[in-house]
Amino acid sequence: EKAMGSDIMIKYGDFAFGSTILNLDYNHEIKTNSKADFMGKSGNIISIYGMYNINNLSFSSELSKDANSNMAYKFSSLFENGDWSLTLNYRSFSADFSSPFGYNFGESSTPSNEWGIYTGMRYLGFKNILFSGYFDYFGTYAKSYYVSIPYTGFDLFLQSDFKLPNSTKALFRFNFERKPYNDFIQENDTNSLNRNKTKLRFDITKTLYKNFELKFRLDAIYVFQEGSAQNESGLGFLSEINYRITNWLKIGGRYSLFDTDSYTSAIWQYELASSGYMTTTALYGSGYRAFVFADLKFLEKIKMRIRYCIHEKNNIEYFGSGYLKIKGNNDSRLLLQLDLNI
Repeated sequence: EKAMGSDIMIKYGDFAFGSTILNLDYNHEIKTNSKADFMGKSGNIISIYGMYNINNLSFSSELSKDANSNMAYKFSSLFENGDWSLTLNYRSFSADFSSPFGYNFGESSTPSNEWGIYTGMRYLGFKNILFSGYFDYFGTYAKSYYVSIPYTGFDLFLQSDFKLPNSTKALFRFNFERKPYNDFIQENDTNSLNRNKTKLRFDITKTLYKNFELKFRLDAIYVFQEGSAQNESGLGFLSEINYRITNWLKIGGRYSLFDTDSYTSAIWQYELASSGYMTTTALYGSGYRAFVFADLKFLEKIKMRIRYCIHEKNNIEYFGSGYLKIKGNNDSRLLLQLDLNI
C-alpha cells in the first residue's frame, strides 16, 4: 500500500472552508464485498467541507467522493441557548460508497448505504435534573447484510439524570427502536417484517466515602416481532463497586445476572477492560458475568492493571461460536497490562 494525503483549510471571519484528498495505490487489485474496505487498485478519496460559527449557533457540511465516484453528504447544526441544546443532522451515503478510514454516526458505523435525519436535545432547566434525548429516522438505498430489501426505521431515546442528596445519582432511560428483519419462511424464501424493541434502564450510583462508589442497575427489554418469529423479553441486573484505596491502588468489580430469550433480546453492557480498551458484551440466554480488577501505579511512570473475568451460561454444552467456540458453559480470562511512560 502507498498512501499520500493532503488537507487545506481557509478561515475567513466566522467561516471555514477546506478540502481533504487521500490517494491510495496498491500492488494488486482489491476485490471485496465489504463497504468498509477499499475497492480497486488505486484511486482518490476527496472531501470538501465548510463550517460556520456565530454566537450560540454553528453549522457544518461535507461532500465526499470515493475512488469509484460514489458520493456522500453530511450536514449538522447545533443551537445552544441557556439551558437548551438542540441539534439537527442529515447524512446520505450512496449504496456503494466506500471510505476505508471513515466513520458514520448513525445506524451503522460504516459510512455506506445509509441516509438519515437525526435530531437531539438536552435541557438543564430544572435543578439537579438533566433531560436528554434524540430521534433518528433512517433508511438504506439498497439491501443490507441483515435485510434483503431497502428499508426504513427509527430510533427514539429519552433519558433523565438525577442528582440526589447524600452523594447519590440516578438515571432512567427509555429506548424504542423499529426496523425490519428477515423472517425465514422456508429455505431460500424470506420476508422482511418489522421488529420493535422497547428497552428500559434504571441506574443508581452511591458514593459512600470520598473514594468508595457503589452502582446498581436494572435492565428490561421486550421485543415484538411480526411474522412467524416469537416475541421475546429479557431482564438484567448489575452491581458494581469501585474503591480507590490510595493514589497508587484502585480495586473494583462487577457482577451481572441476566435472563433473556435469545441474542435478539440481549442485554448490552460496556466494560473498560483496560486503559484504552473498551468492549461491549451481549448478555443473552441465562447466566452471569463477573470481573474483578486492580489498578496499580509505581513511580509515576509505571501503571499496571490486573483483571479476571468469567462469563457463564446455564444449560449449554458449548460457549461462543466460530473460532471462539469452546467446550463447556463458561469463558474465563485473565488480563495483565503494563504501561510505561518514558
